[in-house]
Amino acid sequence: MKELRTLELKLKKKEEQLKIKEAMLNEDMKEKTKIMDRLHKAEIRNIELENTIKTLQTRIEQIPINSVVNNSNPTNSQSKIKEEEDELIIGMRKRVTKFVLNKIDKELNKLESNNDHSEHNTETSSNPQYNYERQNYSDNYWNYNNGYSGQYRDTQPYYNYHHNWQQGHNEDSSSYQNTEITHNICTDNLIEIQPTNVHTSTINSKPVNTQHTTYCDKNKLPKFNCNLEKVNRNSQNSEKHTNQSQTQNSEHYFFYHWTATIFSSNSSTNSFFTTGQPQPQQIQRTELVNNEKDVNTCTYETLNILDFNCKNILTCGPFFKETESDVDIFLLQEHWLFDCQLPLLNEINDKFTGVGKAVDTLDPIPPIQMPRGYGGTAILWKKELDTLITPLTIGNERIQGIEISGEPNLIILSVYLPCKGTSDHIDEFQDCIALLNEIVCTYKLTHQIIIGGDLNEDIINGPSSQRKASFTEFMEDHSLETKFTGSTFIHSNGHDTTAIDYFLYQNSYKHSVLEIKKLDIGANVSDHYPIKMVLQHRRYLIQQKSLNDFLKPKINWDRIDKEKYENNINSKLSNKNSEIQIC
Repeated sequence: MKELRTLELKLKKKEEQLKIKEAMLNEDMKEKTKIMDRLHKAEIRNIELENTIKTLQTRIEQIPINSVVNNSNPTNSQSKIKEEEDELIIGMRKRVTKFVLNKIDKELNKLESNNDHSEHNTETSSNPQYNYERQNYSDNYWNYNNGYSGQYRDTQPYYNYHHNWQQGHNEDSSSYQNTEITHNICTDNLIEIQPTNVHTSTINSKPVNTQHTTYCDKNKLPKFNCNLEKVNRNSQNSEKHTNQSQTQNSEHYFFYHWTATIFSSNSSTNSFFTTGQPQPQQIQRTELVNNEKDVNTCTYETLNILDFNCKNILTCGPFFKETESDVDIFLLQEHWLFDCQLPLLNEINDKFTGVGKAVDTLDPIPPIQMPRGYGGTAILWKKELDTLITPLTIGNERIQGIEISGEPNLIILSVYLPCKGTSDHIDEFQDCIALLNEIVCTYKLTHQIIIGGDLNEDIINGPSSQRKASFTEFMEDHSLETKFTGSTFIHSNGHDTTAIDYFLYQNSYKHSVLEIKKLDIGANVSDHYPIKMVLQHRRYLIQQKSLNDFLKPKINWDRIDKEKYENNINSKLSNKNSEIQIC
């Protein structure tokens, strides 16, 4: 009897094993049928595409034939339309030609009249003296004549710089000649013009035309450093300007003091200004300003980077307020914002700005159809770092990156890898690893790379799994390291369970990682602990030029107080020990 029972038990076990094998075979058959269905669908799709290609080819072949037929047999309506179009084009051409010829005729008449006027002025102004004349007004702009004439004792090339101040646009022309011309300056000692600080004052308006000539000896002329002081004025002043102030009391005009600072090794040289003939040439002057930033120096600075799975960023205002003074850059996951809500990232804290990606970044959801928020990645940084940071459009909606200028340049990635709740989580996880692998391969030779985020995998103390093996292989391929900071995820029962939040950094830059630690913030309402990295990074010091360096000086000569201008120049020149000698 015992033997029969043992045999029965063996039979039952074998029957169970057979059932298990049958179930496995059934699953395999199901998978096989699924694969066959996919292949069948792919074949059908391939056939459809082939048919589409054939129809397109036939359509393409028919198009030139139809066009030839249409061109060879034009209808009466088409010929009429073409005739009407030709008549319209001919009429428009005649009108345009007539308009252009009239304009050219008017311009030629103006040039002839101006030429006659300039010849008359050159004949009348022959005596060398200071000529102060009223400005010539035309078409709501001012003409400024600044003429210099003179020759050296030796035959030397002269520098020709024409000035014409005109409202609306600026032009600049300069040339070198061997003859007497408008503005002669010794080539060995050119004048440097630099705008200086802005001052405000009120000056009586008086139309002035200053025209003079400077004679110089190239061996004795010192170097000038002419500073411009911008004076903001409002035309509400004394008795001399009562008529003009009524119409222009709300407009601001500008006046510049030109002061000469002499740099000369010979302190015994004499300064001398002599009068000269006015020149009628009126050519615009443009002040050249260098707008480039001086990025010449670097310094070692510490960057405080905080990685945090915030679980709805809209509830984390107190958290950012508590940590704003100790953090430079936030790497955020699960901000729960959709694509149309991403501008809210710049309103969380007035000291920070940033960029992010949402779960619907590739296919935005309309605002009226938004469900409960989930997922998303973002990076926030202090606004003072804005000039150094460039957002990157790399990776998918689970990867957000920025680049920080420095030596070397720094790539920072905020990563939120898939959790294990879906059936295809392994494929999604490996897709993200492939994207990270591509990013690191692209930048690792030229950049320092920091990766922070919620990996949804305990890569240090967790059990062996396909996900862990994939991520460990990724770290080994690129010599990436991390530091264990303890459990970072809090279970719903209130106990710390796993460590799934990490910072990754390259082994070659581990000396720059000063500290990585887990923080316990009182204002934290998420089920993740934030972790903080203190990074030493050599970045550029950007020195921007002041506003005064970008001012374009423009002298409003028709609103200058002549006497005050002359007294100011004379007082400045009298304080100088060096003087200019006449040739």
